[in-house]
Amino acid sequence: MSVWDANPDIPPPFDKRSGPLRPVPVDADGGRGLFLVSHYAVAWGGYPLGDDLFGMGGKSLWCELAAA
Repeated sequence: MSVWDANPDIPPPFDKRSGPLRPVPVDADGGRGLFLVSHYAVAWGGYPLGDDLFGMGGKSLWCELAAA
């Protein structure tokens, strides 16, 4: 599975340089997506796209999930 957007910043855990993600407060309205990816994916990564994709820069984030 992969997604891309126009923002070139690669967030943790996809950047491989950051430490573990901090837990999200129970009463938070969002912020659980990357935590779930890091918990359930068997592999993940991200890379910058440069300025070639449809005329704009950005990044692509990907993850692999184990077969159930």
